[in-house]
Amino acid sequence: MCLGCRLANNELGVYKVYENSFFSVILDKAPFNEGHLLILPRRHVKEIYDLTLEELNNLSDILRSMSKLLQETFNPDGITIIQNGGIFNDLSHLHVNVIPRYENDGFNYGDPENKYCANLILNKTQNKLIEKIKKLKI
Repeated sequence: MCLGCRLANNELGVYKVYENSFFSVILDKAPFNEGHLLILPRRHVKEIYDLTLEELNNLSDILRSMSKLLQETFNPDGITIIQNGGIFNDLSHLHVNVIPRYENDGFNYGDPENKYCANLILNKTQNKLIEKIKKLKI
């Protein structure tokens, strides 16, 4: 089983904020900003074009819900959604990054030079997002 499958199916220590029968949404362990999410299909899918139409529609709904969740939780200046395929897919498993963005946040796509204090805040961020999901009835 690939790393992405293990992450999506809770076989590794992940900070899950949402899941349904098709996808898991977890916090990125090396976030660009607080609330940086990864959306992963629960079944092994390598490329976005390998999703079924039902899965793709579900992904669209999740992207909308998670973007709204991040906006209402962290009030960012914007949200960046990134999906890398082919040789740029570092998990060899489809995953979509949903990243809260702030003016002058130094965002560039790659490993951040100064990693956000992930281990100190991931559990707190997870709880914050889960509580907001309950309130928003996502």
